[in-house]
Amino acid sequence: MMQRRAQAEMMEWFPRIIMLVVAVIVITVLVNYYSNRDVEGDAVERAAMIYRLYYDGNLIMYKDPLIGRTYPGIIDLERFDEKRLADTYSGRSALSDESRIAACLELNWTQGRHEPRVICTDRRTFEKYSPLAQSGLFGAGGASMERASFPVTIKDKSSLAPGTLTITVVRRNT
Repeated sequence: MMQRRAQAEMMEWFPRIIMLVVAVIVITVLVNYYSNRDVEGDAVERAAMIYRLYYDGNLIMYKDPLIGRTYPGIIDLERFDEKRLADTYSGRSALSDESRIAACLELNWTQGRHEPRVICTDRRTFEKYSPLAQSGLFGAGGASMERASFPVTIKDKSSLAPGTLTITVVRRNT
């Protein structure tokens, strides 16, 4: 009699254990699906470089001399020069003379007959690794590239003109 009652009680627990196992599996799958632990460092570094170059108030954007406010989206042509860019973002390490990441900024006017202006943080590194990035060579010895375009207003002394700023970042693979 006692044995039959124990068997009946065990049969009552069997569906509960199955439901518990299913619930644990579902929770594990959902947690693993919605938690993103894989961060691609190269893409993050390239995107951070693009937005630092675009939003940096001490670089190419117009800065009001009276109040000191920087206007993102208004490019000051007097500040758009390669020396300022190279001094700010050299990217060279102490061990080598070569940068790991380099960027070129191309400023195009949408109206008028102006030649595009191109400035680079490290032109030598950019020209060395951009063909590798365009070829799609992955792994060590290759490079990766990211490009972003922004509509801007170009300020030349007192005149304003619409234009496009294209920032291309090349990062060598290590």
